[in-house]
Amino acid sequence: MFYDKVFSVPELTPENIFHLDIICPSCNQLVVPQKREKANTYVLRRCEPTLNSYEISNDPLPNYTIRYNLKKCGEIAGFKHPVIPRNL
Repeated sequence: MFYDKVFSVPELTPENIFHLDIICPSCNQLVVPQKREKANTYVLRRCEPTLNSYEISNDPLPNYTIRYNLKKCGEIAGFKHPVIPRNL
């Protein structure tokens, strides 16, 4: 999302994202506005092989790929319950 410049807040970068203040601490979340023209950009997208490297396509990753990889990440992390992509 940083690569695609999706956020409408210019000072939001990967380096300073962890230093942002949450306005309402009881909410445990920070809403970051997105540009309207980027609203339909998928976060998890396919990689297309090119002659020398890979490029990110505009097609989303298939659901089975996301589910499988999240489940494996949860197993590696040692989570008690399986990880599922409910919020994605």
